[in-house]
Amino acid sequence: MEVQSLGFRSDLMLLQLQGSLVVDRGDHLVVRTPANTGFHWGNFVLADQTWVGRPLANLVAVFHAEHPRASHLALGVDGVDGLVWGDDQLEECGLEVERSVVMTATEVQEPAHPSAEAECRMLASDADWAAAVDLHAAEPGTFDPAENRDFTERRMTARREQQEAGLGGWFGAFVDGEMVCGLG
Repeated sequence: MEVQSLGFRSDLMLLQLQGSLVVDRGDHLVVRTPANTGFHWGNFVLADQTWVGRPLANLVAVFHAEHPRASHLALGVDGVDGLVWGDDQLEECGLEVERSVVMTATEVQEPAHPSAEAECRMLASDADWAAAVDLHAAEPGTFDPAENRDFTERRMTARREQQEAGLGGWFGAFVDGEMVCGLG
């Protein structure tokens, strides 16, 4: 399957660099992250647009067949136009749509007004990475806090390994020594 969405292309590339496996089934991709089985968007099925014309329950069944031990359900629909199933099928399967907006750039420029309050830098020390885990695990949302913490630790370990291999970087903004946000 040739992925159309630049967002999914980037996500899949980064996942593979972090050790995820992507299997092409023709009209869908199966993504597995053996080192972090609780990572919802590291263990999912990405369907091409033809699936929107079929019953959503069929794709749900594909997910469960491919991820039989998963306690979550994560499906993506590749495309750039936002087409998904109707509300009736979504409700029948107990699913909600979450759309992502993806920005692209042809060049990167220095910010016009860098923050005078925050020190922005690449994470380097064990303390930096621990701060990143603490920051990202602080608000578990609807997830179990312990499971979310475990997921976050595994995710940050993968990001650190990727950075140490020269395959990207993770940055933090620090105010008075405390990490207040991160990106990479």
